[in-house]
Amino acid sequence: MATLDPAAAADPEAWVMCPPSGYHAGFGCPFSALATLARMPWAVVRSAPPDSPCLPAAAPLPAERSELSSVTVVSREAGTCLDYAAVQVFIDASSRIVAVDLSVGEP
Repeated sequence: MATLDPAAAADPEAWVMCPPSGYHAGFGCPFSALATLARMPWAVVRSAPPDSPCLPAAAPLPAERSELSSVTVVSREAGTCLDYAAVQVFIDASSRIVAVDLSVGEP
């Protein structure tokens, strides 16, 4: 998990992160929710969290996110699990984006 300073949110480089292990789901760093969205030629937006057999078992949401509304953007053209990605955007009661979760498929 990484924290993004709201003042830096307009800078695409500020969205680049890397878990302490240096990899996730068989992919190496860096990761970026914005870059993932840019690579989705066709996407579907839905109100449900990411759900795919390509994803590892979901960890429970942190308590501060469990009461938030969210939308999830999923690529429509995931050929294999390695192509699957989803970006879940969490929105507070003031309609502000307060968290973003990037999910990527595993082989």
